[in-house]
Amino acid sequence: MKGGREACSGQRSKPVITGMFGLLFCLAVLAANATAVIASPSSVSAANYYEMTANPWYVSLGVKGYQQTTDYTCGPAAVMSLLHWYGRLDASELNAATELRIAREMGTGDLQSRRPGTSVAQMTNWLERNGFRVASGEDGTLELLQKFLKKKIPVLVEWIDWGGHWVVATGYHAAYESPTRGPDTIFFADPASHWANPDNPDGISSFNAWRFRDMWLDVQYLNPGHVTRRVYIIAVPAKPRQ
Repeated sequence: MKGGREACSGQRSKPVITGMFGLLFCLAVLAANATAVIASPSSVSAANYYEMTANPWYVSLGVKGYQQTTDYTCGPAAVMSLLHWYGRLDASELNAATELRIAREMGTGDLQSRRPGTSVAQMTNWLERNGFRVASGEDGTLELLQKFLKKKIPVLVEWIDWGGHWVVATGYHAAYESPTRGPDTIFFADPASHWANPDNPDGISSFNAWRFRDMWLDVQYLNPGHVTRRVYIIAVPAKPRQ
């Protein structure tokens, strides 16, 4: 193959293919190079949250994403979104002071610390101390997320976005089950949505659900050097709000 490419480029460092076969070979290589365009598969697309309308295949809880103010507090910020949705955190408390206080209470590490970010144990322990019943696990599934969303229970998940990132699953569009047979979309209350789209009033990001499923892992923060797959935390208030 290398000799054939040199023949096409005119280089003579090595023997080249000659004659009619060599000419045809060169033309084939040039044609292949000229047309080697890979079309993007439609299955990677995702629905736009602000264009969604009610339908039998769509569930949305309307959790709004509080936006993190540091590059390491996505965990506390995601929990703040959850607390606010459950009525456990007033809108006036959605600020950096609350975020950093919760980060300190959780033991969240900054990016210069030995263990940056917030672990599952730190998240669950804090939630339990603050009046929540908590279940967590690995090897979660899209079906599990849909199950709890249909019960009006948001789910905290951590995935490979930004190297490791906590978000709140707040909606799901099962488009593949609909007559359109389109790709499924998952919607997150995303603490970092302002970095990608500053004009996002609700702090929501949408992602192709099948791509998310394959990127729902961590290798850097939860257990450095090891793959942690499909982590999730389900937290509901232990007592009804008074």
